[in-house]
Amino acid sequence: MSDPVSVREASAPHAAVAHRQGRLVWWFAYASVVMMGLLITAFVSNRPWQPYVGMSLGLIVLLSALWLTRPRFALYATLFLTTLSDIVAARWFPFAKSLSSRESIAFVADAATISPLEISLFVGVVATSLRRYARTGRVLPPNPLVRPMFCLFGFVLFGFAHGVLTGGSLTIAVFESRGLFYVFAVFVVTISVCTRPEHYEHAVLAVFAGVVVHALITLQYYFALPSEERAGLDSLGEHGASVTMNLVFIALFAGVLFKSISRLTTTTLVFICVPVGAVYLLSQRRAAVAALAVAVVSVLVMLAWRRRRTFLKVVPVIAILTTVYVGAFWNSTGTAGFPAQAIKGAVAPGSATAEDRSSDQYRIAESVDVNATIRSSPILGLGFGHEFLRPIPLPRINDFLLARYVPHNSFLWIWIKLGFLGFATMVYVLMKSIVLGVARTRELIAGRELMTTVIGVLYIVMFAVYTWVDISWDPRLTPVLGLAIAVCSQPIGRANRDEFATARDEPAPPHRRPTVPSGAPHEGARPRQSSPMISTRLTDHAGNVGTT
Repeated sequence: MSDPVSVREASAPHAAVAHRQGRLVWWFAYASVVMMGLLITAFVSNRPWQPYVGMSLGLIVLLSALWLTRPRFALYATLFLTTLSDIVAARWFPFAKSLSSRESIAFVADAATISPLEISLFVGVVATSLRRYARTGRVLPPNPLVRPMFCLFGFVLFGFAHGVLTGGSLTIAVFESRGLFYVFAVFVVTISVCTRPEHYEHAVLAVFAGVVVHALITLQYYFALPSEERAGLDSLGEHGASVTMNLVFIALFAGVLFKSISRLTTTTLVFICVPVGAVYLLSQRRAAVAALAVAVVSVLVMLAWRRRRTFLKVVPVIAILTTVYVGAFWNSTGTAGFPAQAIKGAVAPGSATAEDRSSDQYRIAESVDVNATIRSSPILGLGFGHEFLRPIPLPRINDFLLARYVPHNSFLWIWIKLGFLGFATMVYVLMKSIVLGVARTRELIAGRELMTTVIGVLYIVMFAVYTWVDISWDPRLTPVLGLAIAVCSQPIGRANRDEFATARDEPAPPHRRPTVPSGAPHEGARPRQSSPMISTRLTDHAGNVGTT
């Protein structure tokens, strides 16, 4: 039996080394912030016509310092600022826009095609990977989706190199592929810095906060428009913003049915739905409504697993309310009847409006072109930077500069750019994430961890549906997708905290005896039967996890 005094004496040098390492990191971050502040001051002094450029560039420095000292908070801030961005309603907002965007307050030069989001994620991946390697000897924690994500990352690199080397446009290749890199980067930093279930919950809350602030900014932009522009407005804000808005609605719907959120949270979500719902209706994205409908069906399926009686009571009510609403707004062209028109276009295409029929015809012709492009190079694909073939000419879309490179079917677009193996890897990552997330929803009993997992699963489902009918691999949606994949693949409970604890304020807890299943007989107690719907996680002293 070891002497406690000798154990403390042996651990003292290690504590001293860790303390010195922490001090070095702190001073390095401090010196970096000072140097970057001086550089920004020198740059701003020559730009008197840009009063806000110093503040926007200072934000980049602050995020870089957070990645070095408090990486988890840097992740939350990055997700919040990304969800907040909008190329239409907030053209001045610089975070997800390149430093070459002249309408942004962070404009630096025409050749600066990198964005603050990319700088933040690059620093985050490097800082968190090195930090974990220095502490544990591993770059990343064990995760069932690490290898598939690296495979997908490799195919994206291949598609980029293949496209540029075969004559594709380098600038277009950068703009096309950057969203896929965001998925990988956010997944890597999330599984590195989130060591507890509540950390994933806080990351999801950061996304929700960005959605709410974005809705308020969009409403301010809408009411600032002249009345004639508002009357002729076809869409409001960035197209992909409607997918993240769906998260607010689906969180309220699932939380109430599963009884996994408090009354305060329910009341807060109801109030949040007011501005978010107003922007959602004004945006008029049929693809987002289709994604929301699939998510609602998915929630009902989960409800049938967990609460059968509630399922049998709720489904008839939802069916009746949906039928009454669609029937009441069947011929309505107003904002309140937009979801009904989206459903009408799906169930009765012949009775859709002329604008919706024109959009559907465009997509049908575009599908033929996409099919022809895939057949032209089914194995390797074209790579990024190349236009897809157009045996059937398509009308010109003036407000979308990448219309010749990115079709509306973003699912098959992956096949065009990465080839068959890259497409198959992307499908595997999405489907495996859903499978892991659904398994978590069946094993977790209730509470906020369950709701976080449900939100992660449903976002991947909605993203997949939206990707099939609209352009989705953009800087606003893909970081949230990386977070959702990490949420679905996280370990259940705190079984792996020894392996996942990396931050200075997250010391690994002392080893405890393995958890005994509730139905297993043990000495001095009568055996109890456990529910067949709940599997018990076992952790031995070596850190291995098993399921009974």
